[in-house]
Amino acid sequence: MGGIVLRPAVGIDVSKGESHIQAFRKQKDVFGRILNIQHTKEGFREFHAFSQKLEREVEQKPVFIMEATGHYHLPMIFFLEEKGYEAIVINPYISSHTRKHSLRRVKTDVADAYHLGQLFYKEEFETYKQRSQQAIKLRQLTRQRDSLTDMHTQIKLQFQATIEKIFPTYPKLFHKFFSKASLQVLESYTTPASVLETPKEQIANDIYEAIKPARDYNWAEGKADHLIELANIAPIQDIEEGLLINLNIQMKLLEQYLMHITTLEKEIKTVTKDMEEYHLLTSIPGVGDITAADIIAEIGSIDRFNNPRKLVAFAGVDPEVYSSGRFTSSSNRISKRGSRQLRRAMYMAAKCGLSGKVNGPLQAFYDKKRAEGKPFKVAVMACANKLLHWIYAMLTKKEYFINE
Repeated sequence: MGGIVLRPAVGIDVSKGESHIQAFRKQKDVFGRILNIQHTKEGFREFHAFSQKLEREVEQKPVFIMEATGHYHLPMIFFLEEKGYEAIVINPYISSHTRKHSLRRVKTDVADAYHLGQLFYKEEFETYKQRSQQAIKLRQLTRQRDSLTDMHTQIKLQFQATIEKIFPTYPKLFHKFFSKASLQVLESYTTPASVLETPKEQIANDIYEAIKPARDYNWAEGKADHLIELANIAPIQDIEEGLLINLNIQMKLLEQYLMHITTLEKEIKTVTKDMEEYHLLTSIPGVGDITAADIIAEIGSIDRFNNPRKLVAFAGVDPEVYSSGRFTSSSNRISKRGSRQLRRAMYMAAKCGLSGKVNGPLQAFYDKKRAEGKPFKVAVMACANKLLHWIYAMLTKKEYFINE
């Protein structure tokens, strides 16, 4: 595609709710003036008329090129696909990198549209491939879950800091301090004083109601004894009312976040249960239900990548190589470009695969990297890179993982 200089191209600089457009008959041969449209019916109608005018003049369909801009470029993509046009969506890093190496470093909407159009003639790009509706839904679900999980983590940190001021010994009561049962008991026994003022039988009943049917009443009685013991050794102090209000709000938020995350995870499992890619990925030791869903959601169709190196680059776990003259760096960091969500999922998949040495081939690769002197995190990221190569082969050939 790149290098076919006679082909018409249209550079589109997309921003929130509008786009600046520069068209070319061929390389350096500008067609018309810069066009600025709103992402409305009228705006897209004007844009279509402009594109048809170019097509009639050169007697060939133009190709459209734009940067990935979160979700802002999606209306433009949907419109172009509806009209049967070919679109290219590039990583902003690529256009930024080429702009920096240009003699004229101009950064305006008009200049960006011109730059994107010219970039088509200088680089080799692949046509944008739309994800299936199922993949789009899965990506929305997994990213929403990731967002809620991050917020849930922040509230957990705040909650722990608050409880350490009010009832510092309480976290020792349950193995899972942030579990639903733990929070339910804490609603009734927020302070050491509230525990010591209540008969043991009542405490045991409340704990049993919180944990049944997972545990029996005898277990609840034992926990009641433990809670009374923890209350007795807790430091006696005057507790500010503001702290109790904060604790109550934080508990409610934790319960709500946990409920929403659980709902999303159930829906994610419903979407993935009939997906072949899901069953292939979960055959890899260390790749669980949610991690597999995260990976599928970010990759989409494996056909979007014509070799494993492009998939690795998309995840941003490819090493950045620096060399100058006779010097070549021996300590290269990963690029961290592309999908942060996929990069995080692959790191977790690698760590879980190494935990308990459940993934034999991955463990052997990790041991080799450590023997070469690689630090822990560097070795784990190398494992994530290796996993992506395996995943590419598995999804392409539709083969299950062999753990030998």
